Amino acid sequence: MEFSIASGVAMIKGAFYPAVGAHSPCMIICHGMPAGPKSSEFAKDDLIAELSYAEIAQLFADLGIATVIFNFRGTGLSTGDYHPLGWVADLESVLAWVVTRPEVDPERIGIMGSSMGGVIALKVASSREDIRFLISYASPSSTTSPADPLVHIERYRSLGIITTPGFPDDPEVWSKEYDAINPVYHIDKINSSHILLVHGDADDVVPVQALYDLAGIAPAHTELRVIEGAGHRFRSEPRAIEVISSWVDGIFSDELTV
Repeated sequence: MEFSIASGVAMIKGAFYPAVGAHSPCMIICHGMPAGPKSSEFAKDDLIAELSYAEIAQLFADLGIATVIFNFRGTGLSTGDYHPLGWVADLESVLAWVVTRPEVDPERIGIMGSSMGGVIALKVASSREDIRFLISYASPSSTTSPADPLVHIERYRSLGIITTPGFPDDPEVWSKEYDAINPVYHIDKINSSHILLVHGDADDVVPVQALYDLAGIAPAHTELRVIEGAGHRFRSEPRAIEVISSWVDGIFSDELTV
């Protein structure tokens, strides 16, 4: 089921994959920064051997975990312009929508974020009490204000995730939002009962050391998984998807009737 929800000035597009039965656990999947120019919603790149987000969502739904996929502002068919705290607001808006769904148990909601989506997931989970489980894949351990905001803004214009002329009004204020989402400031505040950090040891975008940096300050019950030979793109790594799906299934396997 596709949906559209307002998030400030942006309209967020997503899709909901219910599990069999009612009042099920639910996982919200947060994508990372686009690797190329803006394309259609939830598009699958046929040039890369990877699953689409829709296929991954259906996989989890088949395990008994209702799943939500969506596009952050500026990406896919969602409107708005990229800025880090805007993505935080988008995830908060999706969470607000999810808890109203009769198919979902609001006490069993989780977030899975990949790369920049992992950063956003960590930030949001750190300020909430209702995130039962949290997973990050290939999350950076630190995000800091870029030295030259205009260079970054122009790059995001070329990707099509900033489109409004004159946005942002103040590039320096825009850049400081990276400090506000810095994972090292938030990961120790996460209250989720289950936390999983996953990283590939062949990641050439975010080195695997980031996982160990985060683990050093994460809550003590945080679990780690290092996937040998895996790279940065979550959807291109079947073993990472298998590890994560097995871990989530293990949390609820005694509770689910699939």
